[in-house]
Amino acid sequence: MKITIALSASLLFLASIVAASSLNEVKTDIIAIDTAVGNLYQHTQVQNLNYFTGLAIRQAADDLTAKIKAGAGCVQQLSEKPSDKDANLMLWTLGKTEGKVKLVVDDMIRLKPQFEKLGVVAIASQSVAAFQQETQSFAAQLVKLAPAKEQSSATKLAGQFNQDLKRCNDAYNAPASTGASTGVQAAPVTGGTGQPATSKDSGARASGAAGGGGDAVAGDKPHGLVKRRSKHGRKEDGQVA
Repeated sequence: MKITIALSASLLFLASIVAASSLNEVKTDIIAIDTAVGNLYQHTQVQNLNYFTGLAIRQAADDLTAKIKAGAGCVQQLSEKPSDKDANLMLWTLGKTEGKVKLVVDDMIRLKPQFEKLGVVAIASQSVAAFQQETQSFAAQLVKLAPAKEQSSATKLAGQFNQDLKRCNDAYNAPASTGASTGVQAAPVTGGTGQPATSKDSGARASGAAGGGGDAVAGDKPHGLVKRRSKHGRKEDGQVA
């Protein structure tokens, strides 16, 4: 989708308005862009996104892009310096635009699962990431544009734009969760030959441990033969009854 690309371009244009051919053209372009952002917001109000509503959002973004391109023709041609009054008016308008951008970001986050369903979330994610990166230039230009006594307000407004874009980027490009650790699994008990122990082996070892004295148990000799001590201290083979 071109939503975030169009918004990014609009902010970059607004950041470069000091280079436009005339202040009147700047004011006209800012109003047109602000109106286009509002139109885009209206289209993102859709509750159930489909290809038709998605196309409407794209067309609104294209309209915003066209207005940005029309205003971009004035860039690099500014012949007069903005007065404090003009700069304050532009900052006031940008403040309104930021409020609309915040709402668009909210809707973009809400619509993300539906973009995923339509199979276009990867494109939106790339646009959001680029949008956030390019805003750094806008924030710096916004502060430079403001008169000295409005520097604090301009810095705050730039921070709000950056915060909005970071929130949107975090929603679309958050690192994938690695999942919980499975931990260390205990090794299986073996019967002495590398094979898992049976209940018979376990029972036999328990009997041997309980009997003490180190005598072997029935499970260690075939045919039930066991070693037992004679009265003279020798071990003899005997048959278990």
